This record gives sequence, C-alpha cells and structure tokens, in this order.
Amino acid sequence: MFQSYITPTALNTLLPIENYNYWRPLTPDDKSSGSRDAQYPNPFDYRRAGTLQPYRTNQTLFLEDGSYWKINNIVLVYNASRNFISRFGMTSCRFTLTANNLYTFSKYSGPDPELVTALGRDISGGFPNARSYAVGINIQF
Repeated sequence: MFQSYITPTALNTLLPIENYNYWRPLTPDDKSSGSRDAQYPNPFDYRRAGTLQPYRTNQTLFLEDGSYWKINNIVLVYNASRNFISRFGMTSCRFTLTANNLYTFSKYSGPDPELVTALGRDISGGFPNARSYAVGINIQF
C-alpha cells in the first residue's frame, strides 16, 4: 500500500491513461503529420521525475474525502431489583456492558479516517483503531 505512493504505476494503482489526450514527445510519425495539440499536460514526465518527484505524498493525486461519523462509545447498565437481590443478602447489584469504537461511517478508502493527521497523512500503519468490549458487575452486601 505504501509503495504505491512512491511508484504507483508499478503496482497498477492508477487508471490507465493511454487513451486520454495528453502531451507526449513527438515521434517520427507525429513530425510528418505536423504538430499535435493536447488537452492535458504530460502527467508522467519521467525525464524530470528525479527533480519534480511526481509521486510525493503531499500532492493532491492521493487526496480524498476523509469525513466520517462514528459510533464510538456505548454503555448499557442494568440495576437488578432490590426485592430480588435481597434474597441473596445483597443491597445492590449492577451489570454493565461497554463497547468502544463500534462503527465508523465513511467513504475513506483507508483503514480509519480518524488516524489521518492534519497534514492529510494516514498514520494508521494499515490498521484501524481496535474495537473493545468490557463486561462488569458491581455487587454490594
């Protein structure tokens, strides 16, 4: 995944652009037919790639919408009836169930839009935030 930021064409992660009208150096066939006008500039000028760094991570080629809506924390609590628990010598009995990081609604293609920095870099390492559950019981005699 991270290799594609360095050379995305090596992994076929970019759309094929052969059919688009972009500027190319003139070939002998082009010279005989006259000059060509192109609608788009050359997106992959490999002769200057070392100078321009066409696949740097701070360009908009890899920019996408990172907005999200998240169900992050849910806590369910049940207090048992005093009439029922008094038979067992208890004064109170409380059951809890906690769930964290349940679901994230997003169109972001990465593992978790919450792990994108203010500069737009995904620092997840390929892994989303962990989901966790906890069950508890509190009994007083």
